[in-house]
Amino acid sequence: VLDGAGGNADGSGADGSSGSDTTTVTDTVNLTGDQDLSDSENGKDDEKVAVIDTVYAKYRPFPINPQNKTVVFAPQGSQVVIEPNSFDTEQEQLNFEVKELFERKDILQAFMPTVAKVGALETAGMMSVKATDRGRIVRLRADKPITVTMPSARRLEGVNLYEGKGGERGGRRRVKNNDNPAFDAVKSWVEDSNTPLAYDSQKDSYGFQVNNLGRINVARPLYVAEGTNKDDDGFDIFVKLKGKRFEKNTNVFIVGSNVETYIPLKKESKRNYEGSRIRHFREGAEILLVAFQFDNDDEPYFASTTVDLARALRQSKKDPRPYLKSKVKFKRTDKDELVTLLEDL
Repeated sequence: VLDGAGGNADGSGADGSSGSDTTTVTDTVNLTGDQDLSDSENGKDDEKVAVIDTVYAKYRPFPINPQNKTVVFAPQGSQVVIEPNSFDTEQEQLNFEVKELFERKDILQAFMPTVAKVGALETAGMMSVKATDRGRIVRLRADKPITVTMPSARRLEGVNLYEGKGGERGGRRRVKNNDNPAFDAVKSWVEDSNTPLAYDSQKDSYGFQVNNLGRINVARPLYVAEGTNKDDDGFDIFVKLKGKRFEKNTNVFIVGSNVETYIPLKKESKRNYEGSRIRHFREGAEILLVAFQFDNDDEPYFASTTVDLARALRQSKKDPRPYLKSKVKFKRTDKDELVTLLEDL
């Protein structure tokens, strides 16, 4: 049994912290036939020896040997299987990292949107999978996909795999704690229609293979989740922030009350955030407006309200698209209470 979380020679993590919270168990298995798991012979013509590393990971980088088969178990139940020699490298050690976003509190604290070209998405779960060599990204070989299993309590009709593209970092509060499940927020999600998803009802999980490491989202369009018109023109929204304000580190989201969708609003001024053509919510749906910010001492301020679209939408004489206006007021809290408030949404 080997412990490690970052690959330093002294067993510490890549960030200098202790690596004792990630456990790697190495085993060897004799295989017959032509199974391509290792090039190491054990002295018999018809057998090969496969070295299998099983990693019980935390949310921080940990070392792997790319010449071995590696099975990674992430904290919230995701599993990643890497076959031997899958990476385009000759190195004998890489740093690997798996992050997971399933819970509302984690998604919001990561500032993670669920938007794509088709509009908002309902997510079943998001992940980030990354391999590096001395800080440089290492890619998979073209013929060596990894196998991913992602837990999901229920099967959603019409889901596909989406890849995260871009990202917004300016003025964003970066998560410094490596034990946090958050990863860099995307700008949008792009559908990968060529990757089939299989749902295992016995294990309550989706399974799939990917040839590219990165940010992954198992999701479906909101219009599928809500049973609404794909060509819906949507509504505009104007939100005014009350209470003490800070210029940076502020995020305002529309969150589905009964669907896992997260739509960021755009900053128009210090106290005003807006969204245009918010589409595909069903008629009469409730949405949550959620805002939080951090002061210069990294202390959080939180605001939220529930909006009944059937009552809140208004019609302008000049614009056929309906709109709504709302206000939310920030109240100072602490980090533990912020988590509780987000969990209660």
